[in-house]
Amino acid sequence: MTLLDSIRGPERPPFELALAFWREQLTRRALGAPLQWLFRENLTLGHDRDPGESATLCFQRFSPRFDERDAQEVYGLAAEWEHELRFTPLAATPREIVATLCTDLGSDLASVHRRDWGLSFDLEPAFDTFSEIRSRREWRRATCEDLGACAELEGVLLGRLVPVMPRE
Repeated sequence: MTLLDSIRGPERPPFELALAFWREQLTRRALGAPLQWLFRENLTLGHDRDPGESATLCFQRFSPRFDERDAQEVYGLAAEWEHELRFTPLAATPREIVATLCTDLGSDLASVHRRDWGLSFDLEPAFDTFSEIRSRREWRRATCEDLGACAELEGVLLGRLVPVMPRE
């Protein structure tokens, strides 16, 4: 190894290899359901809880819609990020796992760290309670509560500005 190699940092494997590794780890923990990819544009926290209770993850899938190709694109763009990239199951049911990619800023979840790849793989869902929002009106209300103000929401998706909530 040259000095330049040590400065460059870890070499991330192709997305398909990293994803296969994570799926294998999840399957060992009985989390072998298909992945449903969501990102910040699809997520908010629920506010109908008592103090001291854990947060409820609320999500929607209608706009924008994401799939594995989008996760692969985010993975490719993340090569320039300073922090490790984290594969995270946000919530899980027997039918599916709601998953995301994010920077690794530390986590209390059980995980596998591959420092040689610059990747972390969470092995348990981040949220015990979650709810899918199916109505655009309900989503608008939920995101306004999350932001504390009802403004036209803009989100950054894959380096482009896209409307998070299209007008009805």
